Amino acid sequence: MSLIEQYQLLEIGSDADMDELKKAFRKKAKQCHPDLNASPDAQAEFIRLHTAYEMVMAHLQGRTHSGFYQEPVSFAAAEVAERRAAMKKRAENYAKMKYEEFMRECEAYRNSPYSWIFKILYYGLYYLYLFCAMLFAFVPLLAGYQGGIFYLFICSPLFVLSFFTVKMAKGWKKEIDPLFNY
Repeated sequence: MSLIEQYQLLEIGSDADMDELKKAFRKKAKQCHPDLNASPDAQAEFIRLHTAYEMVMAHLQGRTHSGFYQEPVSFAAAEVAERRAAMKKRAENYAKMKYEEFMRECEAYRNSPYSWIFKILYYGLYYLYLFCAMLFAFVPLLAGYQGGIFYLFICSPLFVLSFFTVKMAKGWKKEIDPLFNY
């Protein structure tokens, strides 16, 4: 795809600057992103759009003041492989950095002189969730026992609320446990 076609795909003129390029890309990306567009070829279109964005961005960063030219932009296979490897390495470093930040946060909780307070608060809140779930489960039963089947039926949505409260509490506990497990 030539540079002109890439500019046309992004619907910007040859005199566009970086801000115009970014705005045009965001606008087009919202239209053809696979999460927002149910079309079967949305992913391929988005990849084409992103490639055009990268090429035009590279052109704008390296453009001389002599103006717009019509040469096609192409890369050698070795350069493409090198770029992919660099992108993969950056992604791995980013993922590793996030894990290292998580581990530093866990260490901060563990080494804090106030970690016992955090434990009491976190686990106290977990058990409070479970207590509320038990109440949500027993209120319809008690209402049905005292008032009859009509009251049991009226209060039955609390069973569903009880289920989701337990599910939320277990998910929350899964996130908390790594902070305090030594």
